[in-house]
Amino acid sequence: MSLISLRSFTETAGQNELPLNVPETKLKGNVTVRNVGLQGYFASLSARYQSAYRFVSGYWNSETMSPEHDGKVPARTVLDLTLGYRVPRIGLDLTLSISNLLDNEGYDVLGAPVRGRFIWFGITYHLAGLRY
Repeated sequence: MSLISLRSFTETAGQNELPLNVPETKLKGNVTVRNVGLQGYFASLSARYQSAYRFVSGYWNSETMSPEHDGKVPARTVLDLTLGYRVPRIGLDLTLSISNLLDNEGYDVLGAPVRGRFIWFGITYHLAGLRY
């Protein structure tokens, strides 16, 4: 969890308001289950949230570029899913990961690319002699 606020900024005459340019609230959580039903299988579901916020930096201005969201970078919640299997006695994990599971096509920062769903397959080999 991340909470932030701009507490002590005094504007002088003719000076624009200083925007914080980051969400006031960011939350992230994760739930992982292993060996439920089938030995060696695991699943992990992660969620991350950011609150809506004003963003002003040079050309990028949420008040003019995001009027449909009250002049803010919109709040966003994203889910990620990983499914996997640990091959017994070999030290090999096979995983299928899906980032942005629900295909929420928002953006985290004004001017950043809009990211849709992203899927990848992974293989991890665990060296038994290097465990600390």
